[in-house]
Amino acid sequence: MEPIAPGAIPPKIGTINKAINGMVMSMRLTRSLYIAVAVLMFIVSLPQSVAAQANNEPTGYQHVTLWINPEYDQHGLLVMLEGQIVGAQIPATVKFLVPTTAVLNSAGSIDVQGGYSGGPPARNHSEVQGWDEISYEATSKTFRVEYYDPIIIGDSDKTISYEFLSIYPISDLGVWVQQPTSSTNFIVSPIGQMLDDSEGFTAYYYTYATLKERAPLDFNISYSKADKRPSLAIMGRITDTITDTTTAKGEPNSLPLILIPTGLGVLLLAIILISRRKIIMKSRVRHPLKPRLVTKKQGNKGEEVYCRTCGGEIEGLFVFCPYCGANRTDKKRSKTT
Repeated sequence: MEPIAPGAIPPKIGTINKAINGMVMSMRLTRSLYIAVAVLMFIVSLPQSVAAQANNEPTGYQHVTLWINPEYDQHGLLVMLEGQIVGAQIPATVKFLVPTTAVLNSAGSIDVQGGYSGGPPARNHSEVQGWDEISYEATSKTFRVEYYDPIIIGDSDKTISYEFLSIYPISDLGVWVQQPTSSTNFIVSPIGQMLDDSEGFTAYYYTYATLKERAPLDFNISYSKADKRPSLAIMGRITDTITDTTTAKGEPNSLPLILIPTGLGVLLLAIILISRRKIIMKSRVRHPLKPRLVTKKQGNKGEEVYCRTCGGEIEGLFVFCPYCGANRTDKKRSKTT
């Protein structure tokens, strides 16, 4: 057996190292291959998932009720729409057309117990001039959309020209046009069936077996009303101090959203300033200075004295006290006996 030169790697150890390096490289290649396959599968499945999401839209709406309430609880036209989704699994992406001037109040879903859940929907310009498209994810079969439209014209003698459009076809549509409290000479065209609605208002009711997609449904309303308060305020159910919480585009008022980060920024700035002040104050605290030997004589080593300021025991000759930093060049020094 030949001796191994100093610093040389034994053949067996070299073989083992090569094997280990090969295994490490193989593991790295395998891991890279797995990552590449995962990324490729994600890229391939992405269009399918997007297409599936796009296909999960209703083919239409059914059992829909449309309420048109002038000056109900605000000085504008309240429009409410509720109905059932057809041809889509829940959750589904639902879409509606609203006038560009509309201020959205709510858009969401109603569960089987009658509970409502929703929030601000996505809103974009539509292909139809004068209309925006809103969309959101419905979590139940029943949808609900409410908005205010400031289209009432006139002071005492008022007129309304309201048009309804639907993105999807509707079957079994019922429309209620409510007469404001204290109004007179109330006229609706087309003429509907005069009834009392569920809240005791005089209303005009219309039924439509079907309504095609984007087919306009027009209502022309006129009446006289000297009282400036909305109907619920006249009836004593609310006070006439309602403030809109949405912008003209129906989006939430951005003021609270701006105040939150502003407040957080002020709080963070205060923390930084307080921390900086503490650091500065801490740096101003007198710490024991590094002892400095007197440059005159180097003798008298081992001499013990006490600081006249703090009483600390000092061994050797120093210009400043290493404990309190007091100047010890004064001639009066207290030596140990």
